[in-house]
Amino acid sequence: MEGMRRFNFNTGNAPRQRVDITVLLDRSGSMSYGNATEQAVKAFADFVQDQRAQPGEATLTLRQFDNVVETVYEGRPLAEVPPLALNPRGGTALYDAVYDTFKGTIERLSALADAGTPADGAFLVVITDGQENASLDHSLRDVQGLIREIREQGWGVAFLGANEDQLAQARAPVSLGGMGLRVNSVRSYDAYASMDASGSIGAAVMSASAGLTGYRGGTGGWTGDDTDIPVEPSTTAPSLADRLQAYKGGKGSAAK
Repeated sequence: MEGMRRFNFNTGNAPRQRVDITVLLDRSGSMSYGNATEQAVKAFADFVQDQRAQPGEATLTLRQFDNVVETVYEGRPLAEVPPLALNPRGGTALYDAVYDTFKGTIERLSALADAGTPADGAFLVVITDGQENASLDHSLRDVQGLIREIREQGWGVAFLGANEDQLAQARAPVSLGGMGLRVNSVRSYDAYASMDASGSIGAAVMSASAGLTGYRGGTGGWTGDDTDIPVEPSTTAPSLADRLQAYKGGKGSAAK
């Protein structure tokens, strides 16, 4: 984002005492399949309860998206966060939602800093069960630039998804047409798994909560340098699609 304000959050091991948390939740029509809605509501409640138990201050902003992006509430203390209401509809404007959410977070953090009550950390959790299909205002390139900026400043990001193509794009570096998220900050879930299954949305959300707990406590939390895919020079370079497919297939390096 041009002219983005820099916050330079702590990237070391010191605990973060005042953290701004944002959850960006997909409410597109596919979230109505099976018991996905009920599981998302339960997972969100468990996430909030877990974070309430952690030391330090934190506020939570909830945004939901389909074809449009909506701010449900902004900057609420965790003790005041209400139960989740989720009514699936529409498509998946993922790029618009991610970009607008980052922009809104930057504006909120700027206002806090100007008021003399700055946050010393920011953590974004994205939960989506589909692949981008409805953005009108922003592109993958816009999202790539934002992610690079915020990661350099010490933000934490967790990306939870049920669509394998979208997950592969989230994990892959910008050099391969991906979002450039750190590999271990991306988690998959099975939209049809039971709530207590290891691959459920509940398990993925609690994994994100564990990452956030580490971020708040200064013991980790999915920040740091990009984990890139090594690509060796070749006179017969594969197509981008082939290289992403190789990575998606878990080979750990791009095909030559």
